[in-house]
Amino acid sequence: MFQKITLLILTLGFLGACGEDPQPPNKPTVTQASATCRPFGTDNVVKLASITVRVTDLDGVEDLADVRAVVEATSLDMEPVPLTDQAPLPDCGGPDEICEVEYRWRRGANTPQIICGETGTRLQVQFEVSDVAGFTERVLITSSLGAN
Repeated sequence: MFQKITLLILTLGFLGACGEDPQPPNKPTVTQASATCRPFGTDNVVKLASITVRVTDLDGVEDLADVRAVVEATSLDMEPVPLTDQAPLPDCGGPDEICEVEYRWRRGANTPQIICGETGTRLQVQFEVSDVAGFTERVLITSSLGAN
């Protein structure tokens, strides 16, 4: 009798565990990145003008927890702009879920003035984005010279 009850409990336990496995969390992915340098002032010193990085996280952009952009020893504050006007991604969580965000930095009077060098291509930006599950995406962005 005891063996039959034990067998029944074990069978029910295995049947209950045969349900659908939960989806693993998705890693954030950088899909586009650019750093643009331009000449400024009367002496045309080439400085960093903008950084734009597009990130996709199929768990939703609310899942992103930490964003950093560093140039040499200078940390830059990136402004998140959810891409709500884009067509929804097919594997994105729900129909109202936003899974793409663009992070932007623009040079201004109160921002760091970062010199790019004469050609505007000597600068490298280290960009890092993490999500709440602990996944991290790191990219190195090389600057390019943009039109004035």
